[in-house]
Amino acid sequence: MNDYVFIANNLCFSQNGESIFENFNISIKHGEIVSIIGANKCGKSTLIKLLSGFYPTENKIAVSNIVLNEKSKEGFYKKVGLVCNENNRENHALVGDYISSDAKRKNNNFYRKIIEMFGIQELLKQRVNTLGVDDFIRVEMCKNLVKKPNVLFIDYTNIHMSQALKKQISFLYELLAKEDIAIVFATNDPTDALIADTTYVIHKGVIALAGKTKDVFRQDSLLLKLGIELPFEVDLSLKLGMYGLLDDIYYDIDELVNKLWK
Repeated sequence: MNDYVFIANNLCFSQNGESIFENFNISIKHGEIVSIIGANKCGKSTLIKLLSGFYPTENKIAVSNIVLNEKSKEGFYKKVGLVCNENNRENHALVGDYISSDAKRKNNNFYRKIIEMFGIQELLKQRVNTLGVDDFIRVEMCKNLVKKPNVLFIDYTNIHMSQALKKQISFLYELLAKEDIAIVFATNDPTDALIADTTYVIHKGVIALAGKTKDVFRQDSLLLKLGIELPFEVDLSLKLGMYGLLDDIYYDIDELVNKLWK
C-alpha cells in the first residue's frame, strides 16, 4: 500500500434493489484529512459506513494491508474507528469504562493524551446516559481514538453537535494527523471541507470531482451544477480573483481582508 493506509477498489453497493455505488475507488494516505461532500442524499453517509466496514461488501477494502473479510475483520476493526450517530447515549456505563475497559490501555501515554486533547477528564466518572450531546460526541471520539486507529471515519450528516464543538474538533484533526491517524469525514456543509487536504465530491454514486481541496473549490461552476454552494470565503476569493485582486483562495476572512489592504 506504500503511501496509502487505506484503499477501496471497485466498491459496489445496492440497497432495496437500487444501485448506490458501482466500481467506486478511493485511496487514503497516512495522516491525510479527507472530506466527502455532495448534495443531500447522494450517499455520503452510506459511503462512510461502507468504507469503515459497518456495512458488508464483497469488494476489496483494506487498511494497513489488512483486507476486510470474515477471518480478518477483528484485525481490520482495530485499525479503523467510526463515529456515525448518537445511538449509544443511553448506555449506563461509566464514561471511563465506556471508552476502554482495558486497564493497560488506560495507563499508556496515548490514552492520556487523547483524554486531555478532548478535555473530558472530569467526565470519566459520569455515566454515559447523563451526558449532553456535545459531551457524548467528545467521549465517542475518544472511544474510537484511544485504540490509535489508522483511519477514523466520521459521519457529520447524522451527528448534531454544536458549531463550537465542530470547530474544536476540526482544530484537533491536524494534531491527530501528526499521530499518523487519517481522518475521513462526510458532511452536508462544504465549509467543513476547508480543513481537508483532499476532497471528494459524490454525485449519484460516483466521484464527480476529487483532488486537493483548493483545486476542487476552484471548479465553482461544476460544484453549483452538482447542488453544492461554495463557502462564503471561497466564493468571495474567486470573485475577487476575477478582477485581479486576489491570486489565491483564502479560507479565513480576516486573512483575506489583510491581503486586500496590503
